[in-house]
Amino acid sequence: MPHRKLHHIIAGQELVCVKPTDLVSDLVALMQGNHVGSALVLEGDEIKGIFTGSNMLNRFIKAGLDPTNTAVSDVMTPNPVCLDGKEHGIECIRVMRDELAYRT
Repeated sequence: MPHRKLHHIIAGQELVCVKPTDLVSDLVALMQGNHVGSALVLEGDEIKGIFTGSNMLNRFIKAGLDPTNTAVSDVMTPNPVCLDGKEHGIECIRVMRDELAYRT
């Protein structure tokens, strides 16, 4: 993996995207239905955020929010660091480490 480029590593994987105004209940159903652990939050073609299992635990469940009344924008991680897919796997790991990608 360290020598493969990102676009090869993720080729064929399902990408789940939602709008900031979508409800968490709809997002969770979509993620479960597609067997994924995260979703991009888009406004048009612009990435506004990302929603992950970590967001679910740390921003949603801990706060005791209602999934049928909570917008994704309220619990997503805004402005995630984005890569263009040309980076090698090891560079992606460095970016995640340096940007603390797993902390919310």
